[in-house]
Amino acid sequence: MGLLNKIEVEPMKSEYCKVEHHTIVIDGTPLDILLHKYYPSNNLLGMIPTIIDWVCDSKEK
Repeated sequence: MGLLNKIEVEPMKSEYCKVEHHTIVIDGTPLDILLHKYYPSNNLLGMIPTIIDWVCDSKEK
């Protein structure tokens, strides 16, 4: 059996949000940092899950 990834949701701060919020973490690394590593020109650094209730702008969601 191969190695399995560990996916969690943890409260942490992100690049542009200094308030803790739910963050998707894969093998200990936040999802936005992983995505930025592979797709740096897509502006994904600082991305936060839209499930949190304080993102109210539908365009941002």
